Amino acid sequence: MSLISPINELREQMNRIFHDMEFLQFPMMEDYKVIQNTGKNWLPAVDIEEINGDYHLKIEVPGIQPQDLNVEVFEDAVIVQGENHKDELIDKANIHRRECSYGSIYRRIPLPGHIKQEEAIAELKHGVLHLTLPKTSEKKGTHLKIMRG
Repeated sequence: MSLISPINELREQMNRIFHDMEFLQFPMMEDYKVIQNTGKNWLPAVDIEEINGDYHLKIEVPGIQPQDLNVEVFEDAVIVQGENHKDELIDKANIHRRECSYGSIYRRIPLPGHIKQEEAIAELKHGVLHLTLPKTSEKKGTHLKIMRG
């Protein structure tokens, strides 16, 4: 039996308890998933602000080029993943200090409310990914009628 299974079960039970108490739920484990890859892996820092009916996210992704960055927008969360490739010249240099981050990032960011996915805007400036996500009060979902078997 895996150690993860009882931990996930406990997390689900705690989520139900806090949900019943109308508190915030614990973040899901996948919110903090780090992709296993060669090199260093890190979790980008995130700021979320609400301005004029939109959520504005700032996500630190230093050194990651737009073509190496992937953003998926859902109605209640955003997934950011990417990779900062190590410069080939670094391997050939006489290195005295190496503090820059290289490797993969993955972060699932739960949003405080629902958004209009089709109106989301992403812009990368100076190593910071800026997302503008228009809020909506509309929750998408389908009610199913339960049939007798």
